[in-house]
Amino acid sequence: MHRFGLTHILLRGFFVIFLATIALAAMNGQTSATALSAPYQKWLDEDVRYLITDEERTDFAKLESDQQRDKFIADFWKRRNPNTDSEPNRFKEEHYRRLDYVNQHFAAKVPGYRTDRGRIYILIRPARRA
Repeated sequence: MHRFGLTHILLRGFFVIFLATIALAAMNGQTSATALSAPYQKWLDEDVRYLITDEERTDFAKLESDQQRDKFIADFWKRRNPNTDSEPNRFKEEHYRRLDYVNQHFAAKVPGYRTDRGRIYILIRPARRA
């Protein structure tokens, strides 16, 4: 009898902590993974996983429309373009080239971008010479 009572109390405690965590995330402006449509969630979780800052991620989560998200994404890449006068964004092109490379060559039981080797390759491998 005593053991059941203690288990019951512990389960209630974990449930309260779980609800408090959700409430805090909502108060901080964070959205759940299901709040974004698939292309935007993929962009956050895969495409720019290692590039986006915490502040940018928080700002992106606060956006309310796909039009605002599309503008944010365009501005995100524009800020990283080494030559702002040039239309082809070499940084963006190189990033997606690296992403494709790691997914083709470093994938095992997980996609290549999620491996340690993939992350290092994406972030610090020197750009290919043209």
